[in-house]
Amino acid sequence: MSSYEVQLRANVLLIVVFLSLVCDSSSYNIVLGPGSLELQLLIAKISAKEGVTTFCQIPEGNGSSCRTLLYGKNRDSKEGDVQFVENLEDVGDAIKMSENIIMVCDTAPMSESFLTAVLNRSEKCKRSILLSRMGISRAQK
Repeated sequence: MSSYEVQLRANVLLIVVFLSLVCDSSSYNIVLGPGSLELQLLIAKISAKEGVTTFCQIPEGNGSSCRTLLYGKNRDSKEGDVQFVENLEDVGDAIKMSENIIMVCDTAPMSESFLTAVLNRSEKCKRSILLSRMGISRAQK
């Protein structure tokens, strides 16, 4: 296992622990960002399993393939599943409702304009979580 995979698993575990401590069933989360879709889907599924209403931004037209990745073939949507948001209007509405914004940028950098747009749109945000490849040991003071 590469050091990146170890770090990624540790980060996902930290997010799981964090979400279980701070979220209740009345919370809303959104997972989005320029990072890998697979990681976004994994985090969204874990969040939804905690009983939290969870939105995940996906590319337009990929709803059925993302549902298959998360839940397998021939499975209809059920209550408590991840809710996919594809177009900008739906993403904006999900951001407005979400108390926790989980941004993933493990494979691509996050632009300042993206971050500004997300944070300006968030009305109920209590926490923003950033999952990136950069560990704290690489951060500059």
